[in-house]
Order: sequence, then C-alpha cells, then structure tokens
Amino acid sequence: MRIRWITTDSLGGSFLTDSQLMKYATEQYKVQFTDKRKEKVDLIVVSNISGIEKEVMEDLTIPYVKIEHDYGFCRWYDALCDFHKCKECTVRGELYTTLYQNSLLNYFMSPRQYSVHAFHLGDIPNVRFVQSQVDVDALLTLNKAKEAGYTIAPVAIGKHKGIEAVITWAQVHKRLVHVFGRMEETILLEKMSKAKYVKYEGLLPNTKLLEQMARAEEIVFLPFWTEPTGRVAIEAIFLQCKVDTNSNLGLTSWLKEPTAVDLSLQMYVSRFVFWQSIFNVMGISGGGNNAAL
Repeated sequence: MRIRWITTDSLGGSFLTDSQLMKYATEQYKVQFTDKRKEKVDLIVVSNISGIEKEVMEDLTIPYVKIEHDYGFCRWYDALCDFHKCKECTVRGELYTTLYQNSLLNYFMSPRQYSVHAFHLGDIPNVRFVQSQVDVDALLTLNKAKEAGYTIAPVAIGKHKGIEAVITWAQVHKRLVHVFGRMEETILLEKMSKAKYVKYEGLLPNTKLLEQMARAEEIVFLPFWTEPTGRVAIEAIFLQCKVDTNSNLGLTSWLKEPTAVDLSLQMYVSRFVFWQSIFNVMGISGGGNNAAL
C-alpha cells in the first residue's frame, strides 16, 4: 500500500505524532509513504494543511482520510472565536465541513477536541480517535535526575497556549518558571519580561526540550484554548514530572488521571486501531504484508 501524507507541519507536535504513526506502519505493515503530488498512491492522509486547503481539496480525487490535530476550520487554528471575533471562520467552516463529509474516516486527537468541532460545525461523520504519539523508548533513556525546585513551562508565547496563566501561576507560587517555546505574540513577551518569577529561555528542538523536562520537578501547562491532547503533558508523565494543568487539556477526556503505563498501552492500541481502521475501510484484510499490495 502506498500513501501520500499531506502536512504543512515540519516541526511541531502534529509532525511528531504523524512521524510515529508512519514509522509504525512502515515497520509493521510495509506501508510506503510519499509527499509528492504526482506520484500514484492508493490513499491520501490529510494532516495539518494550514494555508494550502484549497490546493489540497483540488488534489483529493482518490480516497482519503483526515487527521485533525488542531482546529483547521478556524482562521487562527485555536477555535477561540469569541476572543478573535473573526468572520472568516464561516467560510473556512464550510470548506472543512466538505472536507470531513467526503473523508472515509475523520480522526480527532481526543473526545474533548471533537466536541469543539461538533459545537461549531455540527455532527461529523465517520469519527475516530487517535492518541497523540510520543517516542516512548527515547523518553525512557533520558536521565530523570531531578533538579530541586526546577520548574518549566514548555509553551508557545501565545494566548491560546496559556502563557498569561503561567505568569499568574508563577506570581501566586513565588517560584521561578523557565519558559521554553516559540514566539507568537510579542506583546505577551513584553508582559512576561516585566513579571517576577518568569524567565523566557527561547525555543529548543524537541530533543533538547525533553532534556530540560527530564531535569524538571514540575511542569506548568495551563492552556487557554481546548488543547486537542497535550503532548507536553504526556511527555512530562513519562519523565516523572508533576504536571500542573487545567480542565482544558484534551488528554483528560481520554483518561482522568493518566499514568505512564496507561499512556503507553493506550498509544500502542491507538496506533494499531488507527491503521486497522484504514485497512478495513480500504478493503484490505489482516494488515501485515497485505497492506503493501
């Protein structure tokens, strides 16, 4: 089986989850992947496609499935419609409704994330769920010796990721919080620079960020939007960190108090079911080497 996987993300959490799903299919079922438009394939997987939606829609002339990591129907990809007061979401909502209606399967990262889509777009057909994937083996090899009092917030400097709540948390607890993440709103950087107990450390590659998380006693992750899953929280649990979060975390709509054992099992089952569902809808029985035909 040959699949074209379409995504515009080459750095963030969706890319990391996509990579783990593709790696599993390559190793277990000999599935072949390409990102080339002109190559002949059996199926298209549509992942995050910010900025190229219309181009992608024109390409969907063969069966496809959709995996939704964020909120593509929203101009800002965060579904904070009351905050943004953006009128463009009506047009984008119609486009994404069509995308979902014609998809063989629509994968969401958590029941909580799907509920936001259903609220804005109505019921979506052929809904399935897939857990955010992390490289468990890589996490288990990291040195987890904790540095007393070391607290970090691995969040983008943007409203939806909850940086304002992190600033408030630091003031209330009077504890220095080291913030790692990409810059999205400079006005929030200015606010953070004036606050006590908060230090912006810049953006790190995922491997380096995980090393910082392995040192940390506590992770502060307080999203303002409805976080589709919360990959950071998953990694923190595997790295034996205390996680201070809130009810906006999609992960807790899977499991209320997840442990590393729970998550490891759930991720394995989730990626197995992800691919078996695709094979079934494509009429390929059994998976295995049959998926390569």
